[in-house]
Amino acid sequence: MPIEVAEDRLAALVGRDNDMGVLMYAPTLLVMPEVLRALGLSADPEGAGLTVEARGSLRTVRLGNAGPFPALSSSADSWWEPRDGWADLREGAAVPPWLSHLAETYWFSYLSEGEILYCQLNEIHERGESLDAFLARALGVADSRGARRFVLDLRHNGGGDGDCNRPIVRALLRSRFDERGRLFVITSRRTFSAAQMLISDLERWTFPIFVGEPSASRWNHYGDSELLVLPNHRITVRVSTLWWQWDPHDTRQWIEVELPAPLTVDAYRTGHDPALEAIAAFQDMTRSPEQPGVPRFVP
Repeated sequence: MPIEVAEDRLAALVGRDNDMGVLMYAPTLLVMPEVLRALGLSADPEGAGLTVEARGSLRTVRLGNAGPFPALSSSADSWWEPRDGWADLREGAAVPPWLSHLAETYWFSYLSEGEILYCQLNEIHERGESLDAFLARALGVADSRGARRFVLDLRHNGGGDGDCNRPIVRALLRSRFDERGRLFVITSRRTFSAAQMLISDLERWTFPIFVGEPSASRWNHYGDSELLVLPNHRITVRVSTLWWQWDPHDTRQWIEVELPAPLTVDAYRTGHDPALEAIAAFQDMTRSPEQPGVPRFVP
């Protein structure tokens, strides 16, 4: 069965704000035997055979009935860190920056290639160092190293506490990078919830160029979910409790990217990062380097 058909069947099981939500959960749900059985893709809810090709050889494994998969959590490392028994195509390849600090809530590094200050936020939370202090330190390094561009990577960011977005927006708004062609924000099918609120604020108040994949949510969306145990079946579900509305006229299903750079299997296998490569190669033809940017149109 083509993967597109399997994803179409899976879509009915995925609570989501847009179709990126299906892409977000498909790799996790389609290795659960009970889900495969429910979708008519496998006959046995207790296990399923899976044959994969890695480095030119075939390998068959049996998927056990393991219940909720660790990757359903919100932390970045639970989605991407290899586990015992996994066949990882990236074995032997260099680890790109976006996969190098998965357990850290936020971190930054200066990348001499492209003269980029690369900053990754994996959750919208303050852990240890305050976001004000962290961003002041990051922007200080950017100035001392003469960075031409500031990259905010939100590919792993499934959300958190939206109240923590203010210091992020404020720091970038006051920086010399708040100009078209200098501020880049990488989004993906995992950019969701409070991270969606962050990119909505950045689109409204700053001059970012969005790179990668569209976000998994939209400007106006439901959020702040709470656990609810159904009284008869004792099944636990999550139910949204608030409607977050930034603009009642905005009906977009996601924030579109200006520089599309989706991750490919080959890029993952070889340790490449299509998003960072697209940023390094970007040439803004809408202005000269001396001219300030122009505001993005916000419906």
